[in-house]
Amino acid sequence: MSSDSGHRDLEVLYLDHADAMHRAAARVLRGTRVAHRYQDAVQDAVVSLMSSWPTGKVENWEAFMVSVARRKALDILKSADVRHPDYKPVEEHDPLDEEDVAETVTSVLDQDHVVKAAREKLALLPDRDRYVLEQYKALGRPGREVARELGISPGRVSQIATSALKTMGRMLKEEGVTW
Repeated sequence: MSSDSGHRDLEVLYLDHADAMHRAAARVLRGTRVAHRYQDAVQDAVVSLMSSWPTGKVENWEAFMVSVARRKALDILKSADVRHPDYKPVEEHDPLDEEDVAETVTSVLDQDHVVKAAREKLALLPDRDRYVLEQYKALGRPGREVARELGISPGRVSQIATSALKTMGRMLKEEGVTW
């Protein structure tokens, strides 16, 4: 693959998976003094892929790109020596052995199945319920902000989110998907 072809492929992959990458990086950095740097983590992930394109076959590009963004967010945490409000020391990671890699791949594939099913069910929810879940639960925005946008109380935002999650859980359970 030529370098130019790899960059075009990366551009398409980024456009397809940018939201998931941003959510993953934001989730890692949430509650820290560098939470605002989630976009930096995604940018670092893209730059890393530009300089070091994967050599093997990637079965699930979204999971792969989310994983790279998540690792870059962890790098930001480590380099900033950030402490979460409920800080617990992070154990040093040992290099993965083949068994760990197999478990990780299996876990990612299982998660991918659940994520796809959840996205399908999320699309079936009413617009307001879907918006509340995306903003309040997925992006972690404060309930009072979401409430202000929708002209409802923060308590109502929580109720909508809880109800929508139960509805999604019921729909997923009917399909035999556990989450």
